[in-house]
Amino acid sequence: MVSEFLKEEMISSRQLRGWDRVKHGEDLFKSLLDSFSVDYKRRYELEGLVEEVKELKEDNEKRFINFVLRMLEVADFWERVMEPDTVTLDKNIEKCRLGYEFLRDELGKMGIKQDGPNIGEFPRAGKDVAEGKEDRSDLPDGAICGIVKKCYLWEDRVLRKARVITVRREGG
Repeated sequence: MVSEFLKEEMISSRQLRGWDRVKHGEDLFKSLLDSFSVDYKRRYELEGLVEEVKELKEDNEKRFINFVLRMLEVADFWERVMEPDTVTLDKNIEKCRLGYEFLRDELGKMGIKQDGPNIGEFPRAGKDVAEGKEDRSDLPDGAICGIVKKCYLWEDRVLRKARVITVRREGG
């Protein structure tokens, strides 16, 4: 019985026409789909698979290109900031502040937002990771007293957990 199944359903390398010439993406899926029997395709509903994979690939390419174009805008901005000029240090600091705001705006357009934490709060499960402890008497034991990196969310999913320093009570 197993050998009958293998004869009907499994693919031999000879059945994959031009396997050595197959490229990644649609060609691979098309070659695989063509190598299955008509009954197999009907039974497992594979007919629309190639179009679905092609649409997903195109959508991912568009999203990636959009991301790269946004980051190029940020890179262009920083290139202008770093141009040598005769302005004061205060002027360059203001340019850097504007650059930071610009970067945060671009990330916001992609659904990426900063999500705390704040000094004095306690670490949040799934969002904050304690990297170290510091002896302090002005905050409660276990509270956040320093932030190494902030937490970032993408559409309410944690992209990066915050890295924090927590209080260890002196003498405790």
